[in-house]
Amino acid sequence: MKTSLLRSLLFLSFFTYIFSCSSNRDIPKAQNIVFKNVNVISMVDEHILENKSVYIVDRKIVSIDVFENLILPKKTLIIHAEDKFLLPGFSDMHVHTDREEVLALFLANGVTTIRNMWGLPEHVEYREAISNKEILGPNLYTTGPLIDGAIPAWYNSFILDNPADVEQAIKQMKTDGYDFIKVYDRLKSDVYQEIIRVAKEINIPVVGHVPSLVGIDAVLESGQQSI
Repeated sequence: MKTSLLRSLLFLSFFTYIFSCSSNRDIPKAQNIVFKNVNVISMVDEHILENKSVYIVDRKIVSIDVFENLILPKKTLIIHAEDKFLLPGFSDMHVHTDREEVLALFLANGVTTIRNMWGLPEHVEYREAISNKEILGPNLYTTGPLIDGAIPAWYNSFILDNPADVEQAIKQMKTDGYDFIKVYDRLKSDVYQEIIRVAKEINIPVVGHVPSLVGIDAVLESGQQSI
């Protein structure tokens, strides 16, 4: 029973996202879509809205009602979803992905937004290709390279050991198109504080670990967006 329910949930979540990612050639921009007689799991409360029809216009939900109450244009696409479940897509806020072919697997498991936590130039390319509907994948947000101190925890980290080098590096990461700055374990305190200062100046969030030489209190006070 649980397996059947999960498959129904994931199928409809994936199916909905396929529609949102399809090209205009496949689904015209003004296409009207109805999921007919589906069970809707909302984020408002714990109740399931049973046998409702979800009406979508221009990729936005405009009505959740019984089917008979909907006034639909002739060219509406009706998806019969009896005994299926519809819910918002999931967001995975900490992923590490380095291959394009993996992106569609998130959708197949109902994940429609991801935050990649160690960014490379290809992640910016993936994000733009997904946005332009050139490849299939979830909404993608990505940090820049993992920033660490002179003796990094990971050998291929971006090293910042001198506060004087911070401004150029952080500004370049924003220019390169990253959504966040990622800090790591072995940053020195003065370097960390300069990263925070520059990031605030150019309005790019800082996320990541708590550097050992900084400590949790200073990180909380700094305005780092997530830990």
